[in-house]
Amino acid sequence: MSVGATVVMALSVGMATAPPASAAAYGTGAVAVKGPNSEFVPGVDVEIRQGDCSGQTVWFTTTGNTPNAYGAFGITLEVGRYCLLTRQVPADYMYASASTFDVVAGPGNWFTAWLPYGVVVGSVVAKDAWGARIDGVNALVRWGSCTAPGQGVWQNVTSTSRWLDGSFSVSLTAGVYCTSVIGVPAGYTIPVPVQTDVRHPSPAQIVLWIPASPS
Repeated sequence: MSVGATVVMALSVGMATAPPASAAAYGTGAVAVKGPNSEFVPGVDVEIRQGDCSGQTVWFTTTGNTPNAYGAFGITLEVGRYCLLTRQVPADYMYASASTFDVVAGPGNWFTAWLPYGVVVGSVVAKDAWGARIDGVNALVRWGSCTAPGQGVWQNVTSTSRWLDGSFSVSLTAGVYCTSVIGVPAGYTIPVPVQTDVRHPSPAQIVLWIPASPS
């Protein structure tokens, strides 16, 4: 065999040799969960799936409530695409829409999930002039201001039960409401309507002050 043939054979053997497998690349960073006013939201269960939203779960945790991880958590994930799903949210919020994000190698992978507000829960409470709660007050909650009230959205009678005292529960979207008293027990008179700006966070309370009947 000639020297030239030996060189060619050596090159051919080298070209046929597969390169060694490289370690998978990872990215680090954090996921934050925020509400409509950019407030960080702790206590949200978050699931991260590989690929699209039907992929395998690779991360499941809850946003923290400590100063260094308030409404957020750190991640270390292999480079690629992922789907983020919210699985449990506080009472004032609704679930975020499923979203996908891409992790790149190295630090700086920061992602945010946005939670829309849900309903505001609370109660309508009837009280006399001394602050004692009154059962049997029939109240109507209407959308809009008391100068131009709109459609009725809630009507009930205040009562006492295991959980309530001279009140009834309501679930309302944030906004302005007018609450009118349409019936009172003996010994009381109907007061003027009450206008309330219902806002997050829950609970909201609409207080109706019921005057006593003239003696």
